[in-house]
Amino acid sequence: MFITNFSPTSEQDRPGTAPSKPELRRQRRDVRRSREDTAAGADGDRLADVVESLAPVRAASTVAAFASRGDEPSTGPLLARWRAAGRRVLLPVVRPDLDLDWAVDGGERRTSAVVDVPEPTGRLLGATAIAAAAVVLVPALAVDRRGTRLGQGGGSYDRALARTAPGTLVVAVLHPGELLDDPLPREPHDRPVHVVVTVDGVAWLSSPA
Repeated sequence: MFITNFSPTSEQDRPGTAPSKPELRRQRRDVRRSREDTAAGADGDRLADVVESLAPVRAASTVAAFASRGDEPSTGPLLARWRAAGRRVLLPVVRPDLDLDWAVDGGERRTSAVVDVPEPTGRLLGATAIAAAAVVLVPALAVDRRGTRLGQGGGSYDRALARTAPGTLVVAVLHPGELLDDPLPREPHDRPVHVVVTVDGVAWLSSPA
């Protein structure tokens, strides 16, 4: 059984004026660097179990996801499961303007020529390929209870999520403690997250329109 609607933890100290997005990113990166995880593989398997507990994920014929790097929650075991099951999974390829192209996950990776992230090596399908995905898993540094996502600052996913089909479920993959009570700054171009998943469970924040 997985936890639903678990209580978020706020780790921000916000005296006086609220921190800017760059300051919040610095804070959240510092928190991640201070983590002392010693069983990344086990956590990746647990995270895969939680993601696959979502009925929309199980029902989706095409899913968009990402290959994790560094201190991000590990998506490797989840992607391996989906490849073994023959599921069609789209992974992002970063364009020079930081927009996202997409390719089907075949298991092989290369380092992006634009930013230091692992990318698929398959044929590029174009920026609009994300519209075929019924569920999109996105990375984030934090998410608030309104579904506002704090990304790395390039705007890549906000542009990509603008191309999703109506009703697409957007799922942020976080570490425990990164779903925040304190509201994050929200701008007109920010695209909301509907669900947060961690190794501890699932939090539904809203339903896709």
